[in-house]
Amino acid sequence: MALELSKEVINNIKDVITRKDILELETYFKDNNIILENLDNFKEILIHSIIKNAPLEIIEFILEKKKNINLNFEYKIGNINYVPLFSAIANNNFIIADKLIKNGANINYYSNLNKRFIIYDIYNKNKLNEKNLKYILNKNIYKNICENLMDNLIKKNSFNLLEIILKHYKYTNSFILKCLNFYKNQVKITRNKFKNIIILEKEKIWIEEDFYERINSSNEKVLPRLLFEYESCSDEVILKNRIIKYNLLERMIKANEYMTVEKILLYENFNYRYFNYKSILSNVITNNNLKMAKLLIKSFIFSSENQLTNNNNFDIRSRYAPYQNLMLNIVIILDNMNLVRYLINNTEFKSFLDLNIKDINGEYPIFTSIYNNKNTLIFKYLIKNGADCNMINNNGISLLSIAIMNNKVDFVNYLLSRNEIKVMKKDIYGNTPFLEAVKHGNYEITKLLFDYAKRKKIDMDINEKDINGNTPLISSINNNDLDTVMLLLNYAHENNKDINTTDKNGLTPLMHSYNKCYHEIFRYLLKYCDINKKDAKGQNILFYAIERGDKTTVENLIDMGVDINSENNEGLSIIDCAIKKAYTDIVRILLKKDNLLLNKRNSKGKTILINIISSNINNSYKKEFVDLLIKRGVNINLIDYDGKTALYYANNTGYGYSNYNIWNILVKNGAIEA
Repeated sequence: MALELSKEVINNIKDVITRKDILELETYFKDNNIILENLDNFKEILIHSIIKNAPLEIIEFILEKKKNINLNFEYKIGNINYVPLFSAIANNNFIIADKLIKNGANINYYSNLNKRFIIYDIYNKNKLNEKNLKYILNKNIYKNICENLMDNLIKKNSFNLLEIILKHYKYTNSFILKCLNFYKNQVKITRNKFKNIIILEKEKIWIEEDFYERINSSNEKVLPRLLFEYESCSDEVILKNRIIKYNLLERMIKANEYMTVEKILLYENFNYRYFNYKSILSNVITNNNLKMAKLLIKSFIFSSENQLTNNNNFDIRSRYAPYQNLMLNIVIILDNMNLVRYLINNTEFKSFLDLNIKDINGEYPIFTSIYNNKNTLIFKYLIKNGADCNMINNNGISLLSIAIMNNKVDFVNYLLSRNEIKVMKKDIYGNTPFLEAVKHGNYEITKLLFDYAKRKKIDMDINEKDINGNTPLISSINNNDLDTVMLLLNYAHENNKDINTTDKNGLTPLMHSYNKCYHEIFRYLLKYCDINKKDAKGQNILFYAIERGDKTTVENLIDMGVDINSENNEGLSIIDCAIKKAYTDIVRILLKKDNLLLNKRNSKGKTILINIISSNINNSYKKEFVDLLIKRGVNINLIDYDGKTALYYANNTGYGYSNYNIWNILVKNGAIEA
């Protein structure tokens, strides 16, 4: 029986080994005449040396003490079972591991006590890392051992280790060199044969469907890339299904895995039928990932056209331009000038570039640039590269009018610099850009149009009516836009234009400003407008002031020479209306005017005197007004169409002392009853 060393001696040896002093170890063995006959003693000392990372010379010294021993053993220290080779590799001590292998240690040794191979043993002790994993793989560990480990690595998100295993078995350097030799030596090889070579390479290690099932939110970036990059399946149908089922394309786009996305696009189309393609592309562009954006844009344009069924259209522009312009519309909305240039200047797209074709949603890039951009950079670039500056949109409205409607001054200014622009062209509603500018209350744009017309000697029709029947002047009044009103009136004055044109309801500009209580505009218009111009009801502006009981305006209008004897279409005069409303202050003002026709009958045959007596005005005011009329020479005996005089109405209207006084005044002044 082999002599067993005492516990004290073993501990002393361990202490020396821990100090890593080979001379001390050799001296201790020699001085104490130690021979490692006992196998357990040898195992314990060897395992201790490996665990403590003893230098190679110590390991060699110990191995010399027990030659020809099988190093594929297990030794238990405490509750842990150790295998020499496993322990050396777990510590990344590859020099020692090489020595052990040289002396017969097997990389594929199965630990009966631990019930696992080396890679599992190191993995379960949380010692598996990139360095020792590569070492194990390079020592030709059984492939099936690694395949079984991959699921565990996925569960623990150890993707760096997973990738090392996949890289080791697929598309190795030897495979790449083999392919290069085919090319270098011009070896003739059939397509099918080369395909089979690729299939064999891919199938060296198998990617299970279960691995894809492990994809979740926590590993959605790395794991999908690894699985697809090293995919073993050669069936394109299965590959496409996996791409769709596990949303690989979108995941890899989000992860910015350009090369993986490029490979996925060989199987899955990114086109107008791809759900939320716009959102995906927008996110890529927003994150300023231009390289990925260009890849997706190119795929979109060419693969979208391929989706068309029964496409016998040989016009390359009509086949591709709608998708190119769809991409343009997206990048324009995102204000990405780099991608606008890419879409327009890329040689692959040049042959079918047409900026005047609608995208598949019926939208034009040039209109999108107006709606979605604050500066003119993209807008100008589109026009310089062929976009029609006289483009009409789907609703029959011109580009210039749209720019005006959206209050884009710089855009309008640029369009007006183009020789081919058509400023006076009407849209389908009969509106010109000029009408739109005034209607939308943009003084700056309106002035630009006037300046343009002056340069080009274009006659601006300031009385042209829009679809609502409003002239530019009336539209500017409705907008309470004094600046534009002044601009229009100055133009009218300089060019002898009529400014009193009525709207479809027969209202003059002056009446509009008064009705809307735009006092500044009203006062300004009074300088230019015909204050006696009538509306469709035959009423001049004074009727409107009386209707409102506006004493101040009535006085001012009278002072400006308004016709106070004007009648409306019903034959009622201005004073008739004041009497009817019982606006006594206004009636008094009118009665004091020498030019008031006192004896004129209205359409009902009533004179002013009869109207006042038969009105609802308070009797005290009636007496005042009758006195005033008599003093001004009214004919008190004129009869109405019913043959009745003022005295008749004084006798038959109202009751009381006051009414009697009116009757008495009339009689004293020669009134007779017909």
